[in-house]
Amino acid sequence: GSTPLILASMAGREDVVAFLMDIEGVNVNMGTRDRGTALFAAVANHHAGVVKIILSKRGVNVNRRTQRLDQDSPLTLASRTGQREIVQLLLETEEIDTNLQNGRGETALYLAIREGHQDIVRMLLQ
Repeated sequence: GSTPLILASMAGREDVVAFLMDIEGVNVNMGTRDRGTALFAAVANHHAGVVKIILSKRGVNVNRRTQRLDQDSPLTLASRTGQREIVQLLLETEEIDTNLQNGRGETALYLAIREGHQDIVRMLLQ
């Protein structure tokens, strides 16, 4: 199953995500085995606006990896898939671990280099 917040994040529904995150007791870090957290779902579906809303909430675990085989974090996924705006948003958080490896031992920098995303490589090296 999924949570309403994860489903809204997957769908890119910024209005619903903002509404749900204002409800007291909503756990933004709750995740599922397949889809990860709401943050991961937003990254996986290329919804930078939703990522921005989620990151505005205190206590968001920006480094949580999925439990799937690849065990990507939001940053490793965004770097691998060339999502420049989302990488920038994640890098602006104090908690981000740019050296975090996925389940295959790959960092965000390695993935950006491998996939040829030179703009993201530059961002990660700054």
